[in-house]
Amino acid sequence: MLFHRVICATLLLAGVGTSAFAQDASARKFQFMAGFGYTLGGDTIVPITLTPENGDGKSYHEDLSGGAGLDLRLGMQMRLSDKMRLQAMAAYHNDQANGIHGHASFRRIPLELVAHWRTSENWWLGVGVRQALNGMLDRQAGFKSGDTPLPARKWEVSFSPALILEAEYMMSPNWGLKMRGVKEHGKFKEFEEKFNADHVGAMVLYYFD
Repeated sequence: MLFHRVICATLLLAGVGTSAFAQDASARKFQFMAGFGYTLGGDTIVPITLTPENGDGKSYHEDLSGGAGLDLRLGMQMRLSDKMRLQAMAAYHNDQANGIHGHASFRRIPLELVAHWRTSENWWLGVGVRQALNGMLDRQAGFKSGDTPLPARKWEVSFSPALILEAEYMMSPNWGLKMRGVKEHGKFKEFEEKFNADHVGAMVLYYFD
């Protein structure tokens, strides 16, 4: 009976120690973070049809959209309290269509600042702002309009400040799964044409110890 109590006490202490370690790891005042994800949404900026060069097989569409693309990011988190934190991030957001002889891409560099409130042990809700910079629609040579070859060309794009709403589930002290929605608009500088860049997305983040 005494042996049983000693074993239970040892297991209990081990559990308390592990829990405290997990809390300490996730409650550092400053942490660097890195992540990747994908977003969908926004107006179609460029409709692209990729056709097999030899004529065999089916053609398919791979349009470039105002809010879509691969998202790669780096940032820093500051814990204000057990319930509040701030995240500052810079990202590379790129939607791309690849052909045999060239590719077209729509890329931008968003800077973001998001405040989070902890709603439970693993869930955080956040609201923030985003400003995308260095927007560029880049078309390489190799595309055609009908039978007419198109030259390589670039168009600069500017963005309005955007609103971010997101939720993050902490799968462990170091890994988070983030789901978000962004309200954003862009504009081609050359001809003042505006487009919708709203998007939703999901991303995985790693928090460095």
